[in-house]
Amino acid sequence: MLKLRKISGDGIKKRISDGLITVSKHPFLDLYIYNYTKKAQYNKLWDEYTIRCRGLIVDNDGNMLNNPYLERYKGTEYEGFVCKYSNGLRVKIKSSDYRRLSKILTGISARDIWSSLKDTETVDQILDNVPDEFFDWVKKIETELKVSKIKIMRDALDITLEAKKLENRTKRAEYIINRTENTKSLRGIAFFLLDNRTDKAEKAVWKLIEPSGEILWKAS
Repeated sequence: MLKLRKISGDGIKKRISDGLITVSKHPFLDLYIYNYTKKAQYNKLWDEYTIRCRGLIVDNDGNMLNNPYLERYKGTEYEGFVCKYSNGLRVKIKSSDYRRLSKILTGISARDIWSSLKDTETVDQILDNVPDEFFDWVKKIETELKVSKIKIMRDALDITLEAKKLENRTKRAEYIINRTENTKSLRGIAFFLLDNRTDKAEKAVWKLIEPSGEILWKAS
């Protein structure tokens, strides 16, 4: 008879309390699915518990029914967990976490990351319990978008500050038009900043740096 490995309930509870691990119960089976959190991943707080809680499935007695420590997520090949009973019945477990992860791995584009940053200024909702490779890709896109936004805002602001040194609106407008002759994408942003409409300027910048929806993550 196969002897199942057990996991320490106290160790798991402590890490759940510390915000390093999350747990969700299967909707109708007495099984629990454990995943490490963004906090553990981002701060590299790995130990014998967090490194195993990557879709770890445990029954009511604390028996570990899979070994995610040895598994790697590979795009659409990640399908969940099959539970086999003594009578031959097989049940494929696809919890909301697995369905969410599958959707993330196959459907998130650079435009989705852009949209999340534009609307919420964060990508946390995308990065909740995802593979390291995907985490790194999202952070790379996030950094590229933020750097582009800062550069455009800085360039437009430099033009606006120079324009504001002039004595009237007409001369300021002429200065902005002349300075943006070869960079017309900055013109509207500079005028928004001239009128102290920073919110409008930021919306215009986000629109300017919107990436193609065809840029998708691919498992290596």
